[in-house]
Amino acid sequence: MDQYPILILLSLGTAVGALAGPAPALLVLTGHEGTYSAIAGVSVVMRIVALLLLASLFGATGAAVASLAGSIFTAVALNVASRRLVGADPAVTVLLSPEPRAR
Repeated sequence: MDQYPILILLSLGTAVGALAGPAPALLVLTGHEGTYSAIAGVSVVMRIVALLLLASLFGATGAAVASLAGSIFTAVALNVASRRLVGADPAVTVLLSPEPRAR
């Protein structure tokens, strides 16, 4: 069985996490530990449920998809929380903007 697609899915999940930037540290260092903990807790529960469902139906590919979905959810939730609570966009994609964003 070719494991290449599974590796690609897992790599995409890691890349999404990297593109999200330092959102976890930003939340914790600005006094929003509770928000970070809540997002992390929901993410863990969501990953476990998705893993149980998808791995039982699709095997290792389903487990990789569950991991990717969890990474995307976590990255988006942490970035939204950082923008709302701290007022800063921690995503690496901000660096790709041709000009600074006005507030």
